[in-house]
Amino acid sequence: MARIRVAGAEDMPALLKLYEALYAGLKEQGLPFDLDREGLEAMVKTMARSKLCFLAVAEEEGELVGFLCAGVARMDRKLSYQGSGVIGLIHDLYLIPSARGKGLASGLLDRAEAWMAQAGAPVAECQVVWGNELGAEFWARRGYAPVSVTRAKTLPGKEEGHVVSAN
Repeated sequence: MARIRVAGAEDMPALLKLYEALYAGLKEQGLPFDLDREGLEAMVKTMARSKLCFLAVAEEEGELVGFLCAGVARMDRKLSYQGSGVIGLIHDLYLIPSARGKGLASGLLDRAEAWMAQAGAPVAECQVVWGNELGAEFWARRGYAPVSVTRAKTLPGKEEGHVVSAN
């Protein structure tokens, strides 16, 4: 039987493996960024303790099969939504392939959305990697509509042996 619960310290080793699997898959779908494995453990532990973050796991037969990490933040000072300057941010959502299609992602998201609303966020957003069609379909089914497109460009410098100074 599957269950969804808030992550605890005992989940860290399995959670780190799930994070690595998530970012390996995103890399295959075109995400140009690398996962900083050295900083990952400290970051996940900090998120698990933070009152501004929500970290939940999906578990089947005692094994972690997925997770969702969300947070709340202040919007840019010039912006508000329905009179609030707080926004919910879904940072990461991942399920191992064998756990997909069972409603676990929706269960994780339901818990996160309730937490974000309770924290004062009237709206939530997430980013979907351009090549992640299944992810885009999931978010659309859940009522998340495209708002903007993030574009990235590799700048000259490091790969050419140059050091770019901000001075």
